[in-house]
Amino acid sequence: MVLNETYQACLVRRIVDNDQVEALFALSSMIERIVDNDVEVCDYEITTSVGRNYKNPNCLQMQLKLAYEKRGKPCPAGTRVGYVVGKGEGNVAAKVIPAEFAEKSDVDRAWYLREHLRNTFIELFSLFGDVQIKYVSDLFQNAINIIN
Repeated sequence: MVLNETYQACLVRRIVDNDQVEALFALSSMIERIVDNDVEVCDYEITTSVGRNYKNPNCLQMQLKLAYEKRGKPCPAGTRVGYVVGKGEGNVAAKVIPAEFAEKSDVDRAWYLREHLRNTFIELFSLFGDVQIKYVSDLFQNAINIIN
């Protein structure tokens, strides 16, 4: 996964190599790939487990279960399923697409940058204290603006 590879690359370059610039370059390269839509669907995949019963029929897991059943694929309780967050309106549960049915054009890349990646990398770089967090945040915001 791009996230895991980039996170590891940033850590190695920053901690092992003691190179802040290369760590930021690794992050910037990942963001650029997302903006250019040069990331495969499987790299956006998030997994969850589907349960038996849900009080809220609009929860993410129930929406995934319904999406599988709509395509004639059983999704029994305990099944781990991968999903991506697609484009569209509403909360995340309303936008989930089973990963095996998703196309690159379906992925809400701005959501991944804003909700899934930005805080992870801001937190990572804040551990070192020598990187301006505003710079990292601006990298993400600029990319989100380009995509939108």
